[in-house]
Amino acid sequence: MSQIGIAVAAAFLSLAGSGTLAAQTPGRFEPATLRPEAADDLQSAASVTEINDVPNQGNASVKLFGIGADTAMNGLYTYLAFFENSANGWRIFSLGNILDYRIVSASPGRLVLRFSESTNNEGGVIGTSTRRVLVRWTPGTDDAPPATVTIGPAR
Repeated sequence: MSQIGIAVAAAFLSLAGSGTLAAQTPGRFEPATLRPEAADDLQSAASVTEINDVPNQGNASVKLFGIGADTAMNGLYTYLAFFENSANGWRIFSLGNILDYRIVSASPGRLVLRFSESTNNEGGVIGTSTRRVLVRWTPGTDDAPPATVTIGPAR
């Protein structure tokens, strides 16, 4: 292996920490014993069940994500997130507790979603209904995250 190859491999392995990648030799796969991750912030990350980049937002980084935390009716806590910067991370807005979502359309500062939601009629029968919602915002200067987001029925 060349000096550059050795330096790259050493840098890669030092970045990989003590996980699986550090136990591997480039070009070979060998069994490794893993220990649980200790990072508390991974607990909420493990609950994320859906994630979608929102298209057509210029240079802004916008995504939808859902956290599946409730096994009863609905249970997908759905959020819209805008990347602020590496120091502050994401600015996150809660869109609601639903069963599922789908992106219908997206344009700058505008998003139409189809929400599926659990229903419970008078006879106690659980069903599903869908509705379309419109989410709007005004992007800040230089693709900065918005201060507020509005949500309402889509026509």
